[in-house]
Amino acid sequence: MGLDMYGYAVKRNKKNKPLKYHENLARLKETWYWWNFYELNDIMFQLYLSKGGEGEFNCEDLMITQEDIDELRENLLENPEITGEAQEKILQFFSEAEDKIEKGYQIYYTNWW
Repeated sequence: MGLDMYGYAVKRNKKNKPLKYHENLARLKETWYWWNFYELNDIMFQLYLSKGGEGEFNCEDLMITQEDIDELRENLLENPEITGEAQEKILQFFSEAEDKIEKGYQIYYTNWW
């Protein structure tokens, strides 16, 4: 067991409404997978809380916007606790997610303990 983490790209729907993972399996394309990457999960948990999330952060569908990525990148680069390979992996995820957003996709993060 461990912490499984997924990033998904979903073609943006006309109403730009958030999607639920389990309700839209046919539309989801798994783009990223991490295992026990706690630094990234901590960052996403803080984003979850900032968007009004409450309680346990497990199997939640967290939509990530371009504005979120901009803010998260800035915070990451100022965080002395996340450096080296962990920081590089997170920055790579942000860059790839931005490319998908530019191509008309919504980006989601979910985890499973």
